[in-house]
Amino acid sequence: MAIAETKGDEGFFEAYWLYLAAGAVLLGSLAGLYFYPERGPWHGVIEAICIASALTLTVDPFVKKRLAHEVNKSIFYHVIGFDLPPAMQERLRTYLRALEYYRESLAVTARALRVEGDEVVMEITLEGRVVALTRCNYAPSLEFEDTEHGEVEELWAKRPGETEKLIEWKATGPSAVTHRDPMTTTYNAPSAKLKAGETLESFFRFTLRQRKQDYWVQTFGTTTLKTTVTLAPLPKMKMYASHKPVSGDNKYEYDRVFIIGEDIRIRWVAEG
Repeated sequence: MAIAETKGDEGFFEAYWLYLAAGAVLLGSLAGLYFYPERGPWHGVIEAICIASALTLTVDPFVKKRLAHEVNKSIFYHVIGFDLPPAMQERLRTYLRALEYYRESLAVTARALRVEGDEVVMEITLEGRVVALTRCNYAPSLEFEDTEHGEVEELWAKRPGETEKLIEWKATGPSAVTHRDPMTTTYNAPSAKLKAGETLESFFRFTLRQRKQDYWVQTFGTTTLKTTVTLAPLPKMKMYASHKPVSGDNKYEYDRVFIIGEDIRIRWVAEG
């Protein structure tokens, strides 16, 4: 998905050169009026330049912002291809305006490690690619139901091509937080500031201890464009993922956008 260039993607001079030039012209014209206060052939010209540059600095930004808002509001349903009820249009606009980042891709791997008595120990890894839409804070987290007996093994994020982790959850880390409710446990990693268009690679690895016949739900907390699920069952064990039939070698590919709150269920049953 291509991202439209925004002022956050440009350099400071590229984004604000017009206003810098207008400011310089305004200062220059004010100096001209100071040094040539009497009415002369150049006085009227300098006065007009002064007014024009002042309007550029004060009125122009607000007019552009208002115009963009009105245009976006009036053509919104044309962009998505069909007319929608006003209430639905407003909900969609609100949802899209609230998006600070999205996940370009997510690879989920569910691996059955072993059977212990009446329980199965599962290892889940989530590898994603997060893209910032605007300047924002990115703070990954994991939440487990108490019945899942979840334990975090790894949780980090880094810029592509770099080895140093920008974000990392550690049980002993001062900025990592574990919050326990009566029925859930949440692991909050430190946050990182992102610029518009910046990309991060995220990685989560954790284990679950559940019944031989049970399921786990991947609930999307970030809008995600492309998702794949790979299942690795033990011998004499069956595993399935929801929404789409298996495409071979226990791999599921979802050619759809998952929005916040949607989910994929992974089910399994171990014999014996």
